[in-house]
Amino acid sequence: MSAISQSVRSISGYGKSSLSFKYLTLDGTGTLFYLKESIGDTYLNHYRAICDPNMQDLSIVQSINKNFGRAFKNEAAKMPNFGRNTLSSLSASAWWSNVVYHSFPESLHAKIDESMDELMTSLYNHYSSSNAWQVFDDVRPTLERLQNQGIPMGVISNFDERIESILESLELRQYFSFVLSSWEHGEMKPAASIFHQAARLHGLEKSIEMLHVGDDMEKDVHGAQKAGYQGRLIERKTKHESLNHVLGL
Repeated sequence: MSAISQSVRSISGYGKSSLSFKYLTLDGTGTLFYLKESIGDTYLNHYRAICDPNMQDLSIVQSINKNFGRAFKNEAAKMPNFGRNTLSSLSASAWWSNVVYHSFPESLHAKIDESMDELMTSLYNHYSSSNAWQVFDDVRPTLERLQNQGIPMGVISNFDERIESILESLELRQYFSFVLSSWEHGEMKPAASIFHQAARLHGLEKSIEMLHVGDDMEKDVHGAQKAGYQGRLIERKTKHESLNHVLGL
């Protein structure tokens, strides 16, 4: 049985479990969908297309992958939640621009400086759609089953304003009555307020009838539980789960 099917087994009425939960929220990245390729591969491909088509040094991919984690953490420490409460912008692009720039080796910064706006726009748009993301194999059949069971579903994601367009592009948006991003809400999981807001969007006050499923123990599971809701971990050990692990579909 697939990971997401196991996590929602009790609420879908599958197997021996009764209908224990009436409302469901799901994390986005790492739970519903994942990156098609590494950050380094994508960044280098866009760099070649815009800054230097003759770039052949593939070791840069590893450098970008390594630098990205550090750049992301540094930017998040300075301006949490993609700069939502710091930058006077309707978009997180300025925040991501700093991450992108510092993910590349310094030896490439001169070339990047010449075309940074174009490079950033290209990458930002790329990560706004299904060009960058892939849905886990078990997700659509599970969502279909839950929808047929009449379970109201929503998304709670630590993401910027692009989460809506990503779900639309992946053809997942229609399954959810709402999508609540940390960017829109103003706080990130594991803050209790974002779970309470999701409950209100479901038409609930703080209620044990709501279950949240995600791939991060602290942000998703503990965050939901500390806020008074049910929280369950989904473990993604492989990127592509076979269809025979779906809920008997």
